[in-house]
Amino acid sequence: MTCDKNIDNQLVVLAGVNSLRTPENSIKSDPDFVRQLEGFSLTTAEILYRMPDAKSILQPFIWQDYDVAPRFPKLYTFLD
Repeated sequence: MTCDKNIDNQLVVLAGVNSLRTPENSIKSDPDFVRQLEGFSLTTAEILYRMPDAKSILQPFIWQDYDVAPRFPKLYTFLD
């Protein structure tokens, strides 16, 4: 992978792809992709619960968020 920078016209060459970086068309990365690079992964939890007034009905609830395994701090915060 090559990365060359020319400060005069801000031409960036990265892995053979040319991109002119100006304030109008600056290169932006997806925040979810950045979180994955930081060690986050998509966590899914299926929670089954019953309402006090309808004990014969089992309700499902699906929760998804980016969280850090194996500690899962966001999941435990949601459950508390």
